[in-house]
Amino acid sequence: MSRRFIPLSALALLLVMAPGLAISQTQAFVTLPELRNLVRPLLIFAPSPNDPQFELQVRTLKEHSRQAHDLWLLPIGVPYDSPTPTPAKFTDSEARTLRQRFHVGPTQFAVILLDDQLDEMYRATTPLTMQELTRMVRATHRIVQ
Repeated sequence: MSRRFIPLSALALLLVMAPGLAISQTQAFVTLPELRNLVRPLLIFAPSPNDPQFELQVRTLKEHSRQAHDLWLLPIGVPYDSPTPTPAKFTDSEARTLRQRFHVGPTQFAVILLDDQLDEMYRATTPLTMQELTRMVRATHRIVQ
C-alpha cells in the first residue's frame, strides 16, 4: 500500500466528493489541529488493528459511510497502522500524543467523538452503532447564529 501526504484541502475535497469511498490506496497523514472547523473527528483507539471491537466499529462505519459523510464524521483509527474507513491517518507520534491527551492506554479500546472545535463530545468503550452516532451528533449540534 502506498502512503503519500495529501494537502488538507485535497483531503477535505475527497471526503466531500466521495462519501462512499472504501479504503484508499493513498493515505493522507493529518494532525488533529488541521481538522478544526472541517469535520467531526471520530477517533477509534484499539490495542491492534486486529482487535474485534475495532473491526466491528470500522465495519459499521463502512456500511454506513453515506450517513457518516452527512454528519461530517471523519473516522480515524489509532493505532497508526490500522485500516480506517477513510484515507486519513495519524503518524505514530500523533497517535501517541492523542492517547495521552485522551487518556487511552495502549491496551484499551475507545471511540471518542470530537466536535468541529476538537472538544470531546462523547466517549464509549464499546463500538457504537450508526444510530447512536447520529443521535449524539444531532443532540450536541451547535447552532451557529
